[in-house]
Amino acid sequence: MLFVVALAAGTARAQSPPEKPGAPVAFSIEGTYVEACTCRSSCAAEISGEATGCDAVGAFQIDAGTCDGQDLAGTRVAFAEKGDAVHLYLDAGSAAAKRAALEKVSRAVLAAMGTVKFVAAATIEFTGSSGAYTVNVDGGKILALRTEPVMGGDHKTPVAIANTQNAWCPTLYQGHCVSATFADGADKFTIEKGRNSFFDPHLKASRKP
Repeated sequence: MLFVVALAAGTARAQSPPEKPGAPVAFSIEGTYVEACTCRSSCAAEISGEATGCDAVGAFQIDAGTCDGQDLAGTRVAFAEKGDAVHLYLDAGSAAAKRAALEKVSRAVLAAMGTVKFVAAATIEFTGSSGAYTVNVDGGKILALRTEPVMGGDHKTPVAIANTQNAWCPTLYQGHCVSATFADGADKFTIEKGRNSFFDPHLKASRKP
């Protein structure tokens, strides 16, 4: 399935101050998640919380959900982590109120990765299924990601890792990066083929205030 939104007129990447401490963010979401990083094998940051220093890219499609009462159904988010800078890309096709809620919940969950320093509305494409995904931001000019699943011992289903540190997806499935590039401003990197990828085709997470 293909999810595409158009870049909103006049939007641009902007440096964004850290979210001020406040009431905990309440959310409930369902959808699909995928990420890849420069780790050679399963990323310890997701499993044990270890600081690996890896660079990462990822995206998620929210099919149903809310954040502090705001409907988030049909929205997408993409991100890139380079050093201590997290770049956040929000579904430009969403209304302003929905995009604001999307940023709020994304900041809360991605806080474990580092400081969200840049936020932009952008075109986000999310295609594929079962661990074989393609993600493009701005047609792939900013971010381009392709992944494939890693099958377990039955050679039929992907390796699953439960009770992870990932606030979106407590259960993650193992994949490999097929290709990944990121370039925005001074931050850019490439993830080699065969490096770590995680995904969850049944993302279902919630947090109460």
